[in-house]
Amino acid sequence: MFSEASNWNQVFFASRNAVTNQNGEIIQRIGSIEIIHTFNSNTIGCLATSSRADWYKAGYLSQVIQAPLGMSGYALGESEFIRLFIATICKFQKFESSYSLSFDVPFYFKDITLTIWEFTGQM
Repeated sequence: MFSEASNWNQVFFASRNAVTNQNGEIIQRIGSIEIIHTFNSNTIGCLATSSRADWYKAGYLSQVIQAPLGMSGYALGESEFIRLFIATICKFQKFESSYSLSFDVPFYFKDITLTIWEFTGQM
């Protein structure tokens, strides 16, 4: 089921870099990465990479659900810890409505590349 490439649809790919000064110090960190896609499946694949091969923590991938619970009209659902260089399958709770995703990068990262897939096969 998960091993069939035709059951996965890549919906996001992006690289982000922090702004650094001449000494290589971060002066503007990488902000949250908002994945502009409406997800219908609760099974998501994620791969995060960076130039720092000696680190393991990539950040947190969170569900964002439209719900009138605050001033923004959005609420965070579940969050999953994502490791660097390891493709991860996340199975979020299924809500009645669709959702989007947000990825929070640690403040000390100078670069990150993020790929997201949505599972489109049958379970």
